[in-house]
This record gives sequence, C-alpha cells and structure tokens, in this order.
Amino acid sequence: MISPVLVFLLGLNLRPAVTSLGAALPDIGVPGWVGAVLVALPLWALGITGPRAPVVVSAAR
Repeated sequence: MISPVLVFLLGLNLRPAVTSLGAALPDIGVPGWVGAVLVALPLWALGITGPRAPVVVSAAR
C-alpha cells in the first residue's frame, strides 16, 4: 500500500517542474497555443482521472 506521506512528498517534488514549465516555453520558441496546451495538460489529466480514483481504489481492495 502506498503511504499518503509518500504521495504528498512526490507531489511536492513534481510541483516545481509543472509550474515552471510555462515560464520556460518562450525561451525555447514554443508557439503560444502549444504552450497553453502543455501547461494545461496536468489539469486535464487530474480532471479526467480524478472521478475514476474511487473506482480504482475500491477495485484494488
């Protein structure tokens, strides 16, 4: 079983990588619409997979 503390620490570790992506995109010449999609992907992933989480957890037990 994965500890909630480990999930929290993993989230803290990944947060800077996700939040700093938008600031780095103009430096590498990414078009605006591509940057918007890349920055929005984590939000979309959480929105799509979040409602399924209780089903996955109950099936795993």
